[in-house]
Amino acid sequence: METTYRVVFSGSLRPGNDPGETSQKLVADFGLAPAQAEKLVTGGQRVIVKKGVDRKTGEILCQRLEQAGLNVDLLPQPADTPDKSAPVTPPPRAPAEPEPSVPPSVPRETGADPAASKTAPISESSPNPYAAPVADLDRPDEHPAHFGEPRKVNAGRGWKWLTDAYGLFKEHPWIWMGMVALTYLLLTLSNLIPLVGAFIGYFLFPVFFGGLMLGARAQYQGDTLRFDYLFAGFSRGRNQLLLLGLLYTLGFIACIIPMALFFGVSFFSGKITPDVISGGNIFMMLISVLATLALMIPLYMAAWFSSPLIVVNEYNALPAMKLSFQACRKNIWPFTVYGLVLLLVFMVFTAILGIIMALVVPLMVGQDSMFPAMFILPLVMMIPILPAVTITTLSIYTGYRDLFYS
Repeated sequence: METTYRVVFSGSLRPGNDPGETSQKLVADFGLAPAQAEKLVTGGQRVIVKKGVDRKTGEILCQRLEQAGLNVDLLPQPADTPDKSAPVTPPPRAPAEPEPSVPPSVPRETGADPAASKTAPISESSPNPYAAPVADLDRPDEHPAHFGEPRKVNAGRGWKWLTDAYGLFKEHPWIWMGMVALTYLLLTLSNLIPLVGAFIGYFLFPVFFGGLMLGARAQYQGDTLRFDYLFAGFSRGRNQLLLLGLLYTLGFIACIIPMALFFGVSFFSGKITPDVISGGNIFMMLISVLATLALMIPLYMAAWFSSPLIVVNEYNALPAMKLSFQACRKNIWPFTVYGLVLLLVFMVFTAILGIIMALVVPLMVGQDSMFPAMFILPLVMMIPILPAVTITTLSIYTGYRDLFYS
C-alpha cells in the first residue's frame, strides 16, 4: 500500500517573516479570509493543513507554504487512523481546565503544546473527537465568498502572472506540454477540412481550453495533475463552452470583414496576387488590417478569462465574456507589461528559430528528397516554442486567480 502523507503547520513562522506579510500572502495565494489567515499565523497552534496526499503533492504544498512564511512538516500518515464515521466517546476532561479558544475556521489538535517542537509527533489514532480536521488551505476555490468582481492591480502583476505560470509548469512540464501539444494538433487537423475547418477549430478550442483550466485549478489546489483533464471540458460546462466557441467564431468572422472587403475573393481563395498589395492599394490594405486588429482586441478581452469563469465558477457564456472584458479593461497596464514580456520572448524565439533554420536547411539542400525535412523542421521548431506556449496558457489561469480572488 502506498504511503500517504500529511502537511502540518508547526504554529511558528520561518525566520525573518513578518506575521502581517505572511497573512497577506495566505490571503492572496490561498484565498483565506483575512481574519482566518491572521488567526492561523498568530495562534501559535499546530494545524494539519492537508492529509492523505502523496509525497510529491505534499512537497509542493510544503514549498508553497514555506514561501508564504510558515514552518511546515511533511509527515507520514498513520496507518491505524480510525474510521471517522465510527462513534467515539469523548474522554473525560478536568473541570478546572477550560477549553482553549480556537477559531472555528482554523481548528487545532487538542492537547497540542504551542511551545512544542515542530517535529513532535501528532497522533491521529487517538479517539479524541476534538482532534483537528484538515485546514485545507490549498483549496481556495472551495470558498466562494472570496470570489468576486475583478479587481484592479498594479502593472507589475502582469509579470507575476507569467512567473506563477512557470511555477505550475515546472512541477509537471511533460504533462502540460503533452496536453497543449495535443490540443493544437487536434485543432490543426480540423483545419484540413475545406472551408469550415478553421471555424471548427475556433468552435472547439474553448472546450479543450476549459479542460486545461480545470487541470491548472487541480494542480493549484495540490491535487494530482492528470492528462485526462484535457477532455474535462466535455463533461463540465460543455454546452456553455460550445456557446462561447460559437460566439467567438461569429465575432472572429465579424472582425475580419474589413480585410475581406479589401482583398475580395482573393482573401477566401488564399491567392493574394502582388497587384492587390502594390501601389496605391498599400494604404487601404493598412487601414483594413488596422481595423481588423482594432475589432479583435475587444473580442480577445471578452474571451480571455471566459473559459475558467465557465468551468470553475459556472458562469454562462455571455456573463463570462462580459466579466472577462471588465477584468481586462480594469487592468490595461498589467496587460501591457504582460504583452511586452511576451513580445520580447517572441523576438528571442524568432531569433533562435532563425539560427536553427540556418543550420538545418543547408543540410537538407542537395538531397534527393526533402521528405525528412518536412518532419524534422517542425519538430525542431517546437523545442523552444512549446514550453513558451504552455506557460502562456497557464498564465491565463494565474491571471484569472489574481484578478478574481482576494
